[in-house]
Amino acid sequence: MSQAGATSKGAARRAQILDAATAILVDEGQGQLTLRSVADRVGIRLSNVQYYFKTRDTLVAALLEHYLNGTLQRLSAPLSVLTLPEVVRRVLDEQCDRPASKFFAELWSLAGHSPQIEAAVRAFYRTYESLVAQQLQASRPDLPPAELAARARVFVMLLEGASLFRAGVAADPDAPSDALLYEVATGLLA
Repeated sequence: MSQAGATSKGAARRAQILDAATAILVDEGQGQLTLRSVADRVGIRLSNVQYYFKTRDTLVAALLEHYLNGTLQRLSAPLSVLTLPEVVRRVLDEQCDRPASKFFAELWSLAGHSPQIEAAVRAFYRTYESLVAQQLQASRPDLPPAELAARARVFVMLLEGASLFRAGVAADPDAPSDALLYEVATGLLA
């Protein structure tokens, strides 16, 4: 981030821009996400958006960082006092959000066309996997690092794919599938 977001007013404007970009991705799809469409949605000039984000790719990278930070804030405090099954339930509850699932589906699409966005998506998932591995290591210090990493990756893969179904994007959610998902996800972290 440039010095543009260093002040509280700048941070507020940056957050407005990120919120508008998120809304465009969810409501209209990645094809409609341009710096101009974001400026129009916020009600500011294009040059104001470009002051904070030089390109669409830098904006999308910031969206991923913004999303990850928000998720970590919502989940991190309770993680230290929850059991692993409770953590799994909390993560599963967090991912049932249809707008969030649509947001990621659009980002995955963008990543297929932009090396910068692909790098940001990969960095996001590396961080996610690392956090899962840290949680697992706290309860299973006996596992070798390679197995911790593999379990964390499969857990993330399972939940990310499941999010499209559980949020109603790819299919209607159903209780038997949710119960089995919980059982399998919990088993990965046991």
